[in-house]
Amino acid sequence: MRDAPARGSRRRQPTVVDMTIPDYRREPARKGLRAWSAFPAGRQHRPLVLLSSVTMPGGFRTSEQKMAFVRGAIEAVPGFPADVLKVMRSEPHDHAGLSLTVTTAVKASTQFSTDRGRRQLPAWKVRAWDVPNSFGCSTPP
Repeated sequence: MRDAPARGSRRRQPTVVDMTIPDYRREPARKGLRAWSAFPAGRQHRPLVLLSSVTMPGGFRTSEQKMAFVRGAIEAVPGFPADVLKVMRSEPHDHAGLSLTVTTAVKASTQFSTDRGRRQLPAWKVRAWDVPNSFGCSTPP
């Protein structure tokens, strides 16, 4: 790091340019710790942390379907719940192939991976055209 500021002057946050290589490598960890600093980890009934909001038991018929799913290239038939579609498209990426078309969403439950192992939780059971198995989708309360 550069020299400390003169006494009584305000300190500024270091920028990437100011950091040494070890500091630069630690910054993502610090950022993550700041983001989770208010999480009530010590609380007896703390919230579950979902590792993914969507589960896919089984597989896809084609790699194109899988890539559409992974990249958030998902379309829906009219009347499909908008909040479920929003979760499924949460991190869209460029996709040159065909989109995956979801057709139905029914309230059910499914197992999700959480910070405390696999848990059966309320979810939407979602079906898509030409995909053999349904998948679960958790939406915010």
